[in-house]
Amino acid sequence: MLVWDRRMARHRSAPDAGGDPQGIGKWMAETRAERLKAEGQLRVIDRKRETTEREIMELIPRLAETTDVLKEADPADRSDL
Repeated sequence: MLVWDRRMARHRSAPDAGGDPQGIGKWMAETRAERLKAEGQLRVIDRKRETTEREIMELIPRLAETTDVLKEADPADRSDL
């Protein structure tokens, strides 16, 4: 259960415990707003961008250079990597 679901469950049970309905309504609106904001942020993070062919082709020479540097590096330095 998500944190917002737990909060909403507590908010819903609060009137039975004598809680102020207006205050509880405000809490529920705040909780809904927090959840919507977090879900929006996750949607942005979850969008995956595919690497283009051009980006891959530009990356290959750089990887080859890195391999050459590692081959020529002192073994003690390589072990630190």
